[in-house]
Amino acid sequence: MKKEFGLLIGLLMGMIIGALTLPREAWGAEPELKQVNITAYYSENPTGCRGDRMREGIAAGKQEWYGKAVIIYLNDNGKPGEVVGVFEVLDTGYGKDTGSGESRVKKGRHLGTIETGQTIDIYRDNYERCKEIMKLTGGKAFYQLVDAEG
Repeated sequence: MKKEFGLLIGLLMGMIIGALTLPREAWGAEPELKQVNITAYYSENPTGCRGDRMREGIAAGKQEWYGKAVIIYLNDNGKPGEVVGVFEVLDTGYGKDTGSGESRVKKGRHLGTIETGQTIDIYRDNYERCKEIMKLTGGKAFYQLVDAEG
């Protein structure tokens, strides 16, 4: 009986020490979410930067994010709120001039906020849908970038 009790205590201590030394992500902790500006766009000829047909559920983001997904959360007084949606990054863009660096998107210009990851541009089917997402987010949100296969 003492031997089993000792093994149980040893097992529990090992689990506690493991929990304290492993990264939080290994235990299913919430990932860190980052703040971002939100914009919306639509087009009469909806073709993305690499020829993808644009549709609801696609967003433009940083070039390095192409093929990944972003989960967008409402900004609830500076904290992540409810999920707005999950968007595939199948387009890139420029955004607003940041005043620094050299753009890869627009020759002779500074880096743009979309190409730096400061802004995520969500594709919508029409102007009214663009206004809806802007009203919902107020132009500010949180995001989580995740690997995606579609």
